[in-house]
Amino acid sequence: MPRPWLALRPMRKQKAATSAGSGRVYNGRKAYSHQRETISRVFGCGVFDCYGSSEVVNIASECPHGRMHVNTDFVVLEVDRAGIVSGEPVPFIVTGLWNHTMPFIRYRNEDCGELMDGVCDLAAIFR
Repeated sequence: MPRPWLALRPMRKQKAATSAGSGRVYNGRKAYSHQRETISRVFGCGVFDCYGSSEVVNIASECPHGRMHVNTDFVVLEVDRAGIVSGEPVPFIVTGLWNHTMPFIRYRNEDCGELMDGVCDLAAIFR
């Protein structure tokens, strides 16, 4: 599968590409550190991940502190611990709030993760 960020290499070498704005959202795949570095250098901005799926988009977004925050306006995100042994990946259960034509209600999308406790410094903006 092509990697769009690789197209930035020629721009990085020329150092001619600039763009206004404080950040770029990277979605579709996780942005790894070398990809973030290239995008940040070329565009002169921060790079933030956005997590979603084909079935339920816009599940969570990364804040400037590097934490993922669930977009509670779009989704209810739960974890399914049934039958999970300690230390194993925990599957997500997703309920989309915006797709009225074909809603996904408590959909186990086979992605895994953990919902963290605690409050981020940006808790007034994100959950």
